[in-house]
Amino acid sequence: MHFTTFEKIGLGTGIIILLTSGGTSSHILEFKQEFFFIYLLPPIIFNAGFQVKKKQFFQNFTTITLFGAIGTLVSFAVISFGATRLFPKLGIGYLDMKDYL
Repeated sequence: MHFTTFEKIGLGTGIIILLTSGGTSSHILEFKQEFFFIYLLPPIIFNAGFQVKKKQFFQNFTTITLFGAIGTLVSFAVISFGATRLFPKLGIGYLDMKDYL
């Protein structure tokens, strides 16, 4: 098995934290979703976007657009269907357009 330098550093850091904490939970190791979605995820997405070569992007523009449009429509259909089935079971009756705004 071949490990890169970053993997070795991460593994070593994890072992040190495990040994010093005695295997108990630490607030340092708690995963906070807000921190991840606000501070860590956007740079990852932007970096991935900046790494794409312009030529490759425009060669695949139709495919990218279709995936975005079809994915949005599928998501809309699934959520709408689920809401129409789930809302009556939760006692949420008919909703007017003003309820969505």
